[in-house]
Amino acid sequence: MTLMSFPLLGSSHKYPASLSHSDKSTLHRSDASVSALAFSSSGQWLVTGHQTHGHLTVWDVALGSATPIRRSGNSSRSATLHVGISPNGRYVVSTHASGQLRLWETENWTSRVWSDLRVNASQIVWSPDSRSLFFSVAGSADIFALALYRPPPSLEAEIALVTSFEPHDTAPSDGGSNSTERIRVGAAIKSLALDPKGQRLVVSFEDDSASAMADISLLAVYLVSAEALFRAGASSSALMPLGYIRGPGWGEQLRVDTPDSALPESSTKKKRARLGLPIPSWLGFAPNFESGALLSVAWANGKVSFVPMLFNAGAFTK
Repeated sequence: MTLMSFPLLGSSHKYPASLSHSDKSTLHRSDASVSALAFSSSGQWLVTGHQTHGHLTVWDVALGSATPIRRSGNSSRSATLHVGISPNGRYVVSTHASGQLRLWETENWTSRVWSDLRVNASQIVWSPDSRSLFFSVAGSADIFALALYRPPPSLEAEIALVTSFEPHDTAPSDGGSNSTERIRVGAAIKSLALDPKGQRLVVSFEDDSASAMADISLLAVYLVSAEALFRAGASSSALMPLGYIRGPGWGEQLRVDTPDSALPESSTKKKRARLGLPIPSWLGFAPNFESGALLSVAWANGKVSFVPMLFNAGAFTK
């Protein structure tokens, strides 16, 4: 194991040539508490964000050298929440406690910021071609996309809302069309996972009071058309719902009767919510799976699921 500590950087330290003198500021060790980090796909460099300020630090892993990139504020109100590096290593995206989302290009380390999200962006997933990314925002069921319109190092990009997963009842289950049982699914988004081919997006949901009668053990699956982000007015078709993934122990859980008033849809029949199932703690895709995508899910009860998704990677392009 190699431990990299933040040095007191002096004037002789080499910074990117494009940075102005005011940006070449020293970071003291006390300012170096790490709140987010991400490796480049090559493993050559590491980007870290910090709890006490909004600046990033770029590490040369082999040399253990650190270069501060100063842009996003000096207080904890600008703390970095998430960092994501594009697969081609040409872009870095960072989100901050101030509600900002900042896109960096790594050739000259210039950046562009979006400050109108109102809440903190999170759960960043890059498309495999590095032309777009999906992200969610804290406490919301909305999924946004950022699309880059020109090759790097251009920062010409736009953010659009592509879908909103509002909590709802699924169709009757287990008992056919005459069954009164419906499953309540959905809440604020907890995490996103995009497969390495960029064809499937999987969503998990937060466990909070607002979703007390929803089954958050279900994962939602979307079919992805990243190309729709680059067609005028078509961003809303970038994600198409495919269905749900069930966790372990399905059918053995407690079923709780709920009054109609607890659910938004009006109905004369009593409805039920499925509760007590293990919730997903982590999810991610295998880096290689020839027949499509292979999802791994770690559940809160200690079990791990492997979910193969079989598809032709080039079948959905419109």
